[in-house]
Amino acid sequence: MTTTDFPGKMDDLEQRIAELLRDKLFEVPGLLDSDADLFELGLDSMGIMQLLVSLEELLAAGIPGELVTKDNFRTTSRIASLVRRLTVVAP
Repeated sequence: MTTTDFPGKMDDLEQRIAELLRDKLFEVPGLLDSDADLFELGLDSMGIMQLLVSLEELLAAGIPGELVTKDNFRTTSRIASLVRRLTVVAP
């Protein structure tokens, strides 16, 4: 995969999440913009559950239920932001 597969500029984490979404949920070749509304693309509650399992494998940790909101899972960039918040280690 190259960064040209994604129209918006994405970092490595966003690309990994976009790959999960594209390959496991949407089966869309190529283009998945980091700010595309995933619910408009068809993400539903079952899809969120599948995504949670994949993200928890990526993180090697669980995502607290109170953080599983439409707002946090609306776009690839928002999901990446959530993952970053969960993986920040306090000094």
